[in-house]
Amino acid sequence: VYTTGYTGLTFYGGVWYYVTNGVLDWSVTTLTNYYDVWYYVENGTINWNYTGLCEYYGGFYHIANGVIDWSYSGLSPYNGGWYYVENGVYTNATVLCDYEGTVYFVENGAVNFNFTGFVQLQEYYLFVENGIWNTYFTGTVELIDGTICYVEEGVLVGME
Repeated sequence: VYTTGYTGLTFYGGVWYYVTNGVLDWSVTTLTNYYDVWYYVENGTINWNYTGLCEYYGGFYHIANGVIDWSYSGLSPYNGGWYYVENGVYTNATVLCDYEGTVYFVENGAVNFNFTGFVQLQEYYLFVENGIWNTYFTGTVELIDGTICYVEEGVLVGME
């Protein structure tokens, strides 16, 4: 226990605890800065096992093993969804994102598992099915206007 008024991390018995006004605070789940490193505190202690997003004062940050990972760009889980992060910070982007060998369609910062259609990547149009680029699909796709699209391994190769 620290003096009254201290709020932050303290190390005791091999565990990092969060104290509020000098008293151990089990109710705190937050990010906290300690010597220029941001830690994820859950229920009053650093959760070294947590990897995912954490909300902090209106922003969302990617946590890897209990610490903000400012070098990470990719997908990060949060409340049952997957969100796009650049340099450790959630961003409201619309992109294709490779995550562990699968390419996902991210729309407005979140993977859109409801999207099926074509997404342009440079000069190519990729066939995305349920939010995932379907590289196994070879066949035809009919658009709403009746146009027939020919797809090989998930890439549009022709239309009629």
